[in-house]
Amino acid sequence: MESTPPDPKKSRKHFRPKRGAKRGAKRGGGAKLLSRMVERMIKPVFGKRGFSNGAIINNWPDIVGPELAKLSAPEKLTFSRDGASGGILHLKTVTGGMATEIQHLEPIIIERINRHFGYKAVVGLRLSQGPIPETKQPPQEPRELSENEERHLSESLSGIDDEEIRQALENLGKSIAKRTPENS
Repeated sequence: MESTPPDPKKSRKHFRPKRGAKRGAKRGGGAKLLSRMVERMIKPVFGKRGFSNGAIINNWPDIVGPELAKLSAPEKLTFSRDGASGGILHLKTVTGGMATEIQHLEPIIIERINRHFGYKAVVGLRLSQGPIPETKQPPQEPRELSENEERHLSESLSGIDDEEIRQALENLGKSIAKRTPENS
């Protein structure tokens, strides 16, 4: 069984530029912002939960404060069928006691959410208890080394003759010591 080579006239048809396009023009445009590409990918996921762009999830610590954000997380946002009234925000809390606390703070939380969005986005809260996702804590600023710690580090490296190695080890030791508590 012999195969025939493809006809060059027919195969070129596949690569013909679109009408109005310039020959040799680059496809795909320039560089694209990663944030826009990620936004396009996550929008359908957030949309299923009622979060059109995820702003309430991303800004939850700014809206309710860091302490309350550690113990609660928005799950979904539901709206009535008529769409005329604001939505109900479903929150998950870590404990039943925290749910009671949030019930008492409900008017304040709703007011903060609506102020954040600039319109009456939420009119009520529904609470459930369960585990919430871990939130990333901002890194702590490294502390300054005491004179005693710096002297101890210099003395422990005094036996190293190579200046480059000693300097590299000293920098490493300082960065490790700055990230550990002083009493360690």
